[in-house]
Amino acid sequence: MFGFGFCSSAFANAIISDQLQDELNTAGETEFIEAIIFMVDQVDTKTLDRQLYKEQASPADRAYTVITALQDKANQTQNSLAAYLDAKTSAEVNQYKSYWIVNAVFVEAIPSVLSEISLDPTVYYMDSNVPIEIDEPDANLYLDPPDCPEEGSEDIECGIRVINAPALWDLGITGTGVVVMNVDTGVDG
Repeated sequence: MFGFGFCSSAFANAIISDQLQDELNTAGETEFIEAIIFMVDQVDTKTLDRQLYKEQASPADRAYTVITALQDKANQTQNSLAAYLDAKTSAEVNQYKSYWIVNAVFVEAIPSVLSEISLDPTVYYMDSNVPIEIDEPDANLYLDPPDCPEEGSEDIECGIRVINAPALWDLGITGTGVVVMNVDTGVDG
């Protein structure tokens, strides 16, 4: 049917995030949409970790083995998708980029191309490429830092006081059972 083994079975369709589906539904026929395409076949890093632990692999050997396994998996599983995208015109696909660490491909394409990709049985999940917005720091927050306890003291740590956590605790907000995500952007210098 298509260049990289698309299957028309409803069971082969990739999962499409609600946000990406909304974009597909509202975009014009020639409007480019950015999406991240996650492949079905992923490296079983837990099993690989157990194997390397059992072998008592050195850190260098572990790094080489894991990186090579991830790169090989991406090379083995993304070729047909890349060939499909290469065969499209610039009016259909603006750009794409392969990622090996999670075996995914960033694609900027028109809705019909993304819909066709969703039929590929080697594609597991498709999501919108949403830019991450990072809050700018407020320099005024740190002009008058709280008194910090002496080192080795059993008192509340200075950083906890700086973010005013005790005031939240007094309100009964403790964070118990909450999972938090961090986006590490590196260092601006």
